[in-house]
Amino acid sequence: MGKRGPAPRPAKILKLLGSGSSGTRTELPASGKRPPCPTWLSSEAKAEWKRITGKLEQLGIIDEIDRASLSAYCETWNQFYRAIKTLRKEGETFKTPAGYIQAHPAVAILNAARGALIKYAAQFGLTPSGRVGLAAKEREAKDPLTDFARRKRG
Repeated sequence: MGKRGPAPRPAKILKLLGSGSSGTRTELPASGKRPPCPTWLSSEAKAEWKRITGKLEQLGIIDEIDRASLSAYCETWNQFYRAIKTLRKEGETFKTPAGYIQAHPAVAILNAARGALIKYAAQFGLTPSGRVGLAAKEREAKDPLTDFARRKRG
């Protein structure tokens, strides 16, 4: 049987969310440096890589060892994107030689990619539930007035 409950969040994310403790677990700290983009990624996957790694680097929740997971996420995004383009061009159904209506094979590819994409995205905080509170904390940290008020209190 697998582990129960939500996956534990990295200490860096807990800190961004304002949690006072990261528990007793140990983890490898993220360097905050993005890994180099693999040259073999498709062009759409490379575009997604550039789009997400900058933000992850800014938040300090990325590391060079994340390269394989990020590559898989980005290529899954490419599959999702290509399936949508195919379905828009060819339609979601087709008529078989026997006259039956069937779902286009790209529907299955789209559904599989969608499920995998959400799972990968959750690992990097790229889903709405994974971002809860992160944006507010980031804005608060960049506000000069808030920084000034903190220095006055502390």
